[in-house]
Amino acid sequence: MAAVLAGGNGRRLGFDKAAVRFESGTLLEHAVGLVRPLADCVVVVGRRFESGRFRAVEGHPDAYPEAGPLGGIATALRLSQPRRCLIVPCDMPLLRRGLLARLIRLHRPETDATLLMNPVRGWPEPLVGVYAARCLPHMVEAIAAGRLAIWRTLARLTVRHVSISVDQADQLVNLNTPNDLSRLDLQGA
Repeated sequence: MAAVLAGGNGRRLGFDKAAVRFESGTLLEHAVGLVRPLADCVVVVGRRFESGRFRAVEGHPDAYPEAGPLGGIATALRLSQPRRCLIVPCDMPLLRRGLLARLIRLHRPETDATLLMNPVRGWPEPLVGVYAARCLPHMVEAIAAGRLAIWRTLARLTVRHVSISVDQADQLVNLNTPNDLSRLDLQGA
């Protein structure tokens, strides 16, 4: 299963980033198309989802809407039970399918999560990863305790870090502000 996270409020951007125009559609449509060949089932997790917008894609409201990205991942894992889940955010338009396929190939059953290591920032990218369904109780516990920083939950899991080259690091650029959009020459819907 693959889940596209589209739950952000777009506070820094000023509007819903899932609706930002990209290539021939929106960022959300691009992300769904990116993961569709990699999974038997694709879901979109977010605050809003237009029914019927995508063929063969289910939309699910975020079960933990005030828990940020951790809540989105936890919602995706609830839906994936008992399988693993590829997690991808809707706001990383430069991600390429080959990198995601590599991540899936390198995930091992004994590993809780397999994440890309950002070579520029020097830390893992938790919003692009393969998570085992057994991570869910750790995430729910963290949400209940108000520990919403993903890195705190990751510290309690067995995580495999997949190195990528500096040349591939641009694939991990996410869009959060109007300045981010202008650097990629994108506009809101």
